[in-house]
Amino acid sequence: MKRVSKKLANKQTQILDSFTVEKIKDWRKTGNIFVRIQAELYASLAAQRSVVQERLLKALSSSASESLEFNNWVRIVPYEYSDMPLSVKGSILSDPGGRFNIGEIDDFRFPRFSALYVAENRKTAMAEYFGQSGAESGLEPHEFSLRDTRSISIVSVRGKLDSYLDLTSAASLKLFVSIAKHFKVPNQLRSLAKKLGIKPARVIESEAELMTSLLDPDWRALPAIAGVPANCQTFGHFVQASGIEGILFPSVRGEANCLAIFPINFRGTASFVEILPPHPHYVTQPRIDATLPKV
Repeated sequence: MKRVSKKLANKQTQILDSFTVEKIKDWRKTGNIFVRIQAELYASLAAQRSVVQERLLKALSSSASESLEFNNWVRIVPYEYSDMPLSVKGSILSDPGGRFNIGEIDDFRFPRFSALYVAENRKTAMAEYFGQSGAESGLEPHEFSLRDTRSISIVSVRGKLDSYLDLTSAASLKLFVSIAKHFKVPNQLRSLAKKLGIKPARVIESEAELMTSLLDPDWRALPAIAGVPANCQTFGHFVQASGIEGILFPSVRGEANCLAIFPINFRGTASFVEILPPHPHYVTQPRIDATLPKV
């Protein structure tokens, strides 16, 4: 084996970054302040939302569409849950949950609530499940993703919802925004943000702005960094609390639409979700509706 000369070794060495202990301390301090800002901002907005809670819920109920039937849509679950692919437990056990539901963040401050997610076609379901479209790379979503590549189960489903909020149209957010746009960001939080050199938070003032926030591809960043729900999760909480059975929204990873379904809001037998037959005998609950226990 040839010995590499010192001169050649030096040429091959590249410094990607350098920093001091003091710099690390500054970063930590800045990070702590950022987390404080987000926690206090969430608390302030939560207090303001509670004052007009009934108005917000009524605004959503009034904006809901009626009767959505879907057929041959797709749901993906980890292979170990193949016997109960319609279970909503996974949405609350995960950290931080799903786009429109809250999972494992902080049970004391942010109670969990579940949702069932399905996509209009297999390609979109794969892109949403793995968090990558893979389109630009030419790879499939599971090949491009850094996520665990364990086995999965893919099932075709059909169903009907009596009510749903249609996020394929910004008009469905008009009444909600007309109330929420009057919220205020505390001045002290604006001052702290300026000290950090970051753009101060501002209240969403239009349907287009809210839509952009709800469909943010990187919505998980805020729960991961600051330990508070993302805007889309808080919005999902209000939709679920209003009694609406689901949210129809365009996938930000795939080419088609997705549904976040709240089975807890099913009433009677008209609303349901079921696996397209035939299905294996070991599937414990191939259909969910208001008459059946939610798993």
